[in-house]
Amino acid sequence: GMPTYTAEPLLRTVAAAANLPHCHLLLGMRSLQISFGGGPVHVLSSRQGKVLHRLSDLHCLTLAVAVAVEPATLMALQAVDAINRRRSPFGWAIEALAYHGFACAAAPAIFGGGLGDFAVVALASVPVRLTLAACGALPQLSALSDLLLPIVAGVAAPSLCALFELDACHAATATLSLLLFELPGSELLFGATELKRGNLVGATRLVHAVVLTMFMAVALALGWCLAALPISRLAPSPPPNPWLAAGAAC
Repeated sequence: GMPTYTAEPLLRTVAAAANLPHCHLLLGMRSLQISFGGGPVHVLSSRQGKVLHRLSDLHCLTLAVAVAVEPATLMALQAVDAINRRRSPFGWAIEALAYHGFACAAAPAIFGGGLGDFAVVALASVPVRLTLAACGALPQLSALSDLLLPIVAGVAAPSLCALFELDACHAATATLSLLLFELPGSELLFGATELKRGNLVGATRLVHAVVLTMFMAVALALGWCLAALPISRLAPSPPPNPWLAAGAAC
């Protein structure tokens, strides 16, 4: 949730405020290597997620420790443990409604869809959300979430468009609305900025984002293949130029 060129100086400031000597750290995408003075190297691993309320509180706590004159280090560590153990303050129902609401609003607001796209996304977001919840609950599926979500979206969106008798353009709008929050846009932005500032983590972020986009595209194509029958029943999209239809008729 934070680029490396911002996180590393902030962590060094926290280490200096806690009177930790000669902090040497290397921050990666999912790991942190840190040592103090001539001591051993500590490696901390984590996994990426979208828990924004924890990220906000941890950032506020880090800023408070960095600017404190005599920070209470043990109290800060206890606060970090409490934040990491805390569940969502909104509950699963509010999170599900927010997910469905943002996905449905993306169809008309971002991709210029209509009421039909809104209805398709509202219905198709249910199996996508259930798949996302299953990937979060089952460790066996968490590594496959980037593939399972495009497959489910690629099956659900064309099938519902065929049910509502919408053309193929509406299927593309619904699919993009469902996958909008899963696209690695922030990784591309942070990776390009870090690479420009001379940080090698930026190259890792860029490669990861490009490869992830490729995997999502392949999974989406697989979902469309699984929904080949509903896609074949979709009405063809109207030509962008009305003279093309007139010429084809002649």
